[in-house]
Amino acid sequence: VVRGASEFRVEALGPDRSRVVYAAEVEVPGGRLGLALWPVARAAIAAGFGRSLTTLAGLVERDAAARPPDLDSTSSTRGG
Repeated sequence: VVRGASEFRVEALGPDRSRVVYAAEVEVPGGRLGLALWPVARAAIAAGFGRSLTTLAGLVERDAAARPPDLDSTSSTRGG
């Protein structure tokens, strides 16, 4: 269960690269048993997020490749 603050952040790594970061406060349900099982659950959640982000990256790259060259300018998306 996600409680409190959470965020998605996109960090620029260069002209053609970025990193997506997700952070959240997590309250583990189930008391001591939940805490004992958390490492396994955390790995599964991380794998699911990783797969989702890989899929998103593929969709973005496919869209960028299909875009006409005149619309592929970074200046139009950066207010320049």
